[in-house]
Amino acid sequence: MYSIASDSIYRSTYAQKHAIADIHAQVWYRVYIMEFPIRINKYLADKGYATRKGADALVEAGRVLINGTKATLGQKVQKQDTVTLSDDTKPVKHRYILYYKPAGILTHAEKDGGVDDLIAYARKKNKLTGLFPIGRLDKGTEGLIVLTDDGRLTRRLLGYEAFLEQEYEVVTDKRVTQTFLNRIEKGVRLGAHTTSPAHAVASKMNERQFTIEFSADRAHHIRRMCDALGYAVVSLKRTRIGPLALRGLKPGAFHELSGKEISALTRKLGLR
Repeated sequence: MYSIASDSIYRSTYAQKHAIADIHAQVWYRVYIMEFPIRINKYLADKGYATRKGADALVEAGRVLINGTKATLGQKVQKQDTVTLSDDTKPVKHRYILYYKPAGILTHAEKDGGVDDLIAYARKKNKLTGLFPIGRLDKGTEGLIVLTDDGRLTRRLLGYEAFLEQEYEVVTDKRVTQTFLNRIEKGVRLGAHTTSPAHAVASKMNERQFTIEFSADRAHHIRRMCDALGYAVVSLKRTRIGPLALRGLKPGAFHELSGKEISALTRKLGLR
Protein backbone atom coordinates (compact mmCIF):
# COMPACT_ATOMS: atom_id res chain seq x y z
CA MET A 1 0.00 0.00 0.00
CA TYR A 2 1.11 3.56 -0.47
CA SER A 3 -0.22 6.89 0.68
CA ILE A 4 -1.56 9.76 -1.40
CA ALA A 5 -0.38 13.14 -0.17
CA SER A 6 -3.23 15.15 1.30
CA ASP A 7 -1.78 18.46 0.15
CA SER A 8 -4.94 20.42 -0.47
CA ILE A 9 -3.68 23.75 -1.74
CA TYR A 10 -2.86 24.30 -5.41
CA ARG A 11 -1.00 27.55 -5.95
CA SER A 12 0.10 29.32 -9.06
CA THR A 13 1.26 32.87 -9.62
CA TYR A 14 0.72 34.58 -12.94
CA ALA A 15 2.40 37.87 -13.67
CA GLN A 16 1.30 39.87 -16.65
CA LYS A 17 2.74 43.13 -17.94
CA HIS A 18 0.65 45.30 -20.23
CA ALA A 19 2.58 47.64 -22.59
CA ILE A 20 0.09 50.49 -22.19
CA ALA A 21 1.04 54.16 -22.23
CA ASP A 22 2.29 54.38 -18.65
CA ILE A 23 3.92 50.91 -18.73
CA HIS A 24 2.13 49.66 -15.62
CA ALA A 25 2.70 46.03 -14.59
CA GLN A 26 -0.17 44.10 -13.05
CA VAL A 27 0.10 40.84 -11.15
CA TRP A 28 -2.68 38.40 -10.32
CA TYR A 29 -2.50 35.56 -7.81
CA ARG A 30 -4.67 32.48 -8.15
CA VAL A 31 -5.06 29.96 -5.34
CA TYR A 32 -6.87 26.69 -5.94
CA ILE A 33 -8.03 24.88 -2.83
CA MET A 34 -9.34 21.33 -2.67
CA GLU A 35 -12.35 21.81 -0.44
CA PHE A 36 -12.90 19.33 2.36
CA PRO A 37 -14.80 17.21 3.12
CA ILE A 38 -14.65 15.74 -0.40
CA ARG A 39 -16.12 12.47 -1.71
CA ILE A 40 -13.52 9.75 -2.12
CA ASN A 41 -14.19 9.31 -5.85
CA LYS A 42 -13.68 13.02 -6.55
CA TYR A 43 -10.60 13.05 -4.32
CA LEU A 44 -9.00 10.21 -6.31
CA ALA A 45 -10.06 11.75 -9.62
CA ASP A 46 -8.57 15.14 -8.73
CA LYS A 47 -5.36 13.40 -7.71
CA GLY A 48 -5.22 11.65 -11.10
CA TYR A 49 -5.60 8.04 -9.96
CA ALA A 50 -8.86 7.33 -11.77
CA THR A 51 -11.99 8.83 -13.18
CA ARG A 52 -14.82 9.16 -10.66
CA LYS A 53 -16.37 5.99 -12.06
CA GLY A 54 -13.01 4.23 -11.92
CA ALA A 55 -12.51 5.42 -8.36
CA ASP A 56 -15.86 3.90 -7.38
CA ALA A 57 -14.66 0.58 -8.84
CA LEU A 58 -11.47 0.77 -6.76
CA VAL A 59 -13.51 1.42 -3.63
CA GLU A 60 -15.87 -1.49 -4.37
CA ALA A 61 -12.86 -3.75 -4.89
CA GLY A 62 -11.56 -2.86 -1.42
CA ARG A 63 -8.38 -1.29 -2.81
CA VAL A 64 -8.85 2.10 -1.13
CA LEU A 65 -8.26 2.73 2.58
CA ILE A 66 -9.00 5.84 4.59
CA ASN A 67 -7.01 5.92 7.82
CA GLY A 68 -6.35 2.18 7.48
CA THR A 69 -10.02 1.22 7.02
CA LYS A 70 -11.58 0.17 3.73
CA ALA A 71 -13.38 3.09 2.15
CA THR A 72 -17.05 2.90 1.21
CA LEU A 73 -18.85 4.37 -1.79
CA GLY A 74 -19.67 8.02 -1.22
CA GLN A 75 -17.46 8.28 1.86
CA LYS A 76 -15.99 11.72 2.43
CA VAL A 77 -12.33 12.49 2.98
CA GLN A 78 -11.31 15.07 5.60
CA LYS A 79 -8.21 17.22 5.22
CA GLN A 80 -6.37 15.34 7.99
CA ASP A 81 -7.22 11.86 6.63
CA THR A 82 -4.65 9.48 5.15
CA VAL A 83 -5.77 7.80 1.92
CA THR A 84 -3.90 4.72 0.73
CA LEU A 85 -4.21 2.52 -2.36
CA SER A 86 -3.08 -1.01 -3.11
CA ASP A 87 0.42 -1.21 -4.59
CA ASP A 88 -0.75 -2.14 -8.09
CA THR A 89 -2.96 0.92 -8.46
CA LYS A 90 -1.29 3.46 -10.71
CA PRO A 91 -2.45 6.89 -11.85
CA VAL A 92 -4.45 6.95 -15.07
CA LYS A 93 -2.45 8.00 -18.13
CA HIS A 94 -4.24 10.80 -19.93
CA ARG A 95 -3.67 12.32 -23.36
CA TYR A 96 -3.14 16.01 -23.99
CA ILE A 97 -3.35 17.28 -27.57
CA LEU A 98 -2.62 20.75 -28.95
CA TYR A 99 -4.92 20.96 -31.95
CA TYR A 100 -5.18 23.53 -34.74
CA LYS A 101 -8.91 24.02 -35.23
CA PRO A 102 -9.65 25.20 -38.77
CA ALA A 103 -12.12 28.02 -39.36
CA GLY A 104 -15.61 26.73 -40.15
CA ILE A 105 -15.50 23.99 -37.48
CA LEU A 106 -17.53 24.17 -34.25
CA THR A 107 -15.88 23.16 -30.98
CA HIS A 108 -19.26 22.17 -29.53
CA ALA A 109 -21.77 21.35 -32.27
CA GLU A 110 -25.44 21.00 -31.37
CA LYS A 111 -25.50 17.65 -33.15
CA ASP A 112 -22.62 15.31 -32.26
CA GLY A 113 -20.93 13.88 -35.29
CA GLY A 114 -22.09 16.63 -37.65
CA VAL A 115 -19.88 17.68 -40.55
CA ASP A 116 -18.85 20.84 -38.67
CA ASP A 117 -18.26 19.13 -35.30
CA LEU A 118 -14.65 19.33 -34.07
CA ILE A 119 -14.58 15.90 -32.41
CA ALA A 120 -16.05 14.21 -35.51
CA TYR A 121 -13.61 16.17 -37.68
CA ALA A 122 -10.57 15.14 -35.57
CA ARG A 123 -11.77 11.52 -35.47
CA LYS A 124 -12.11 11.33 -39.24
CA LYS A 125 -9.03 13.35 -40.21
CA ASN A 126 -6.60 12.46 -37.41
CA LYS A 127 -8.00 9.19 -35.95
CA LEU A 128 -8.26 10.92 -32.55
CA THR A 129 -10.86 9.29 -30.31
CA GLY A 130 -11.97 9.53 -26.68
CA LEU A 131 -11.03 13.20 -26.40
CA PHE A 132 -12.98 16.41 -25.85
CA PRO A 133 -12.12 20.10 -26.35
CA ILE A 134 -11.40 22.46 -23.46
CA GLY A 135 -13.10 25.79 -23.91
CA ARG A 136 -14.50 27.14 -27.15
CA LEU A 137 -13.48 28.93 -30.31
CA ASP A 138 -16.08 30.59 -32.50
CA LYS A 139 -16.87 28.82 -35.76
CA GLY A 140 -15.15 31.58 -37.70
CA THR A 141 -12.07 31.58 -35.43
CA GLU A 142 -9.17 29.23 -36.11
CA GLY A 143 -6.18 28.20 -34.05
CA LEU A 144 -5.12 26.53 -30.84
CA ILE A 145 -7.47 24.44 -28.75
CA VAL A 146 -6.63 21.69 -26.25
CA LEU A 147 -8.11 18.20 -26.63
CA THR A 148 -7.87 15.76 -23.71
CA ASP A 149 -9.57 12.94 -21.83
CA ASP A 150 -8.62 14.45 -18.47
CA GLY A 151 -11.64 16.09 -16.82
CA ARG A 152 -9.42 17.59 -14.13
CA LEU A 153 -7.61 19.66 -16.75
CA THR A 154 -10.93 21.04 -17.98
CA ARG A 155 -11.80 22.46 -14.57
CA ARG A 156 -8.31 23.84 -13.96
CA LEU A 157 -7.66 25.30 -17.42
CA LEU A 158 -11.09 26.90 -17.71
CA GLY A 159 -10.63 28.32 -14.21
CA TYR A 160 -7.30 29.80 -15.25
CA GLU A 161 -8.52 31.37 -18.50
CA ALA A 162 -8.95 34.71 -16.75
CA PHE A 163 -5.29 34.52 -15.68
CA LEU A 164 -3.47 32.75 -18.51
CA GLU A 165 -2.42 35.18 -21.18
CA GLN A 166 -3.82 34.37 -24.61
CA GLU A 167 -2.54 35.54 -27.96
CA TYR A 168 -4.46 36.10 -31.18
CA GLU A 169 -3.43 37.12 -34.68
CA VAL A 170 -5.98 39.45 -36.25
CA VAL A 171 -6.31 40.45 -39.90
CA THR A 172 -8.56 43.43 -40.57
CA ASP A 173 -10.09 45.04 -43.65
CA LYS A 174 -7.74 48.05 -43.68
CA ARG A 175 -4.36 49.32 -42.53
CA VAL A 176 -3.75 49.10 -38.79
CA THR A 177 -2.70 52.47 -37.35
CA GLN A 178 -0.91 53.26 -34.11
CA THR A 179 -3.95 55.24 -32.98
CA PHE A 180 -6.07 52.12 -33.42
CA LEU A 181 -3.58 50.00 -31.45
CA ASN A 182 -3.44 52.57 -28.64
CA ARG A 183 -7.22 52.43 -28.33
CA ILE A 184 -7.14 48.62 -28.21
CA GLU A 185 -4.46 48.67 -25.52
CA LYS A 186 -6.26 51.12 -23.25
CA GLY A 187 -9.61 49.37 -23.56
CA VAL A 188 -12.64 49.86 -25.79
CA ARG A 189 -16.11 50.75 -24.60
CA LEU A 190 -18.56 47.97 -25.50
CA GLY A 191 -22.03 48.79 -24.30
CA ALA A 192 -22.06 48.97 -20.50
CA HIS A 193 -18.43 47.99 -19.97
CA THR A 194 -14.91 48.71 -21.17
CA THR A 195 -12.59 45.90 -22.22
CA SER A 196 -9.52 45.13 -20.12
CA PRO A 197 -6.13 46.56 -21.10
CA ALA A 198 -4.30 44.48 -23.70
CA HIS A 199 -0.99 44.42 -25.51
CA ALA A 200 -1.33 44.99 -29.26
CA VAL A 201 1.48 45.01 -31.83
CA ALA A 202 1.27 45.67 -35.56
CA SER A 203 2.61 43.04 -37.93
CA LYS A 204 5.80 43.88 -39.84
CA MET A 205 4.70 41.64 -42.72
CA ASN A 206 1.09 42.73 -43.26
CA GLU A 207 -0.15 46.29 -42.71
CA ARG A 208 -3.69 44.98 -42.03
CA GLN A 209 -2.60 42.54 -39.31
CA PHE A 210 -1.84 42.85 -35.61
CA THR A 211 -1.28 40.60 -32.60
CA ILE A 212 -3.23 41.05 -29.38
CA GLU A 213 -2.37 39.54 -25.99
CA PHE A 214 -4.61 39.69 -22.97
CA SER A 215 -5.53 37.66 -19.91
CA ALA A 216 -8.94 36.33 -20.87
CA ASP A 217 -10.58 34.07 -23.44
CA ARG A 218 -12.66 36.72 -25.17
CA ALA A 219 -12.18 36.18 -28.89
CA HIS A 220 -15.70 37.47 -29.55
CA HIS A 221 -14.70 40.75 -27.89
CA ILE A 222 -11.88 41.21 -30.40
CA ARG A 223 -14.38 41.34 -33.25
CA ARG A 224 -16.56 43.78 -31.33
CA MET A 225 -13.59 45.95 -30.33
CA CYS A 226 -12.48 46.26 -33.93
CA ASP A 227 -16.02 46.97 -35.09
CA ALA A 228 -16.39 49.73 -32.48
CA LEU A 229 -13.26 51.39 -33.88
CA GLY A 230 -14.38 51.16 -37.50
CA TYR A 231 -12.50 48.00 -38.46
CA ALA A 232 -13.87 44.65 -39.62
CA VAL A 233 -12.10 41.39 -38.72
CA VAL A 234 -11.26 39.35 -41.81
CA SER A 235 -9.61 36.46 -39.95
CA LEU A 236 -8.91 35.62 -36.31
CA LYS A 237 -6.47 32.98 -35.06
CA ARG A 238 -5.56 32.00 -31.50
CA THR A 239 -1.85 31.21 -31.39
CA ARG A 240 -1.19 30.74 -27.67
CA ILE A 241 -2.80 29.92 -24.31
CA GLY A 242 -0.31 30.58 -21.50
CA PRO A 243 2.68 28.31 -22.18
CA LEU A 244 0.88 26.38 -24.94
CA ALA A 245 1.52 27.52 -28.52
CA LEU A 246 0.63 26.37 -32.04
CA ARG A 247 4.26 25.38 -32.71
CA GLY A 248 3.98 25.95 -36.46
CA LEU A 249 1.03 23.57 -36.82
CA LYS A 250 -1.16 23.76 -39.90
CA PRO A 251 -4.99 23.70 -39.81
CA GLY A 252 -6.24 20.23 -38.86
CA ALA A 253 -2.83 19.14 -37.50
CA PHE A 254 -1.94 18.37 -33.88
CA HIS A 255 0.90 17.95 -31.43
CA GLU A 256 0.69 15.49 -28.54
CA LEU A 257 2.37 16.80 -25.40
CA SER A 258 5.42 14.88 -24.24
CA GLY A 259 5.86 13.61 -20.69
CA LYS A 260 7.99 16.64 -19.77
CA GLU A 261 5.47 19.06 -21.29
CA ILE A 262 2.59 17.36 -19.50
CA SER A 263 4.42 17.52 -16.17
CA ALA A 264 5.13 21.23 -16.62
CA LEU A 265 1.50 21.95 -17.54
CA THR A 266 -0.09 19.89 -14.75
CA ARG A 267 2.25 21.41 -12.17
CA LYS A 268 1.37 24.89 -13.35
CA LEU A 269 -2.33 24.08 -13.01
CA GLY A 270 -1.94 22.53 -9.56
CA LEU A 271 -2.41 18.89 -10.64
CA ARG A 272 -0.33 15.95 -9.47
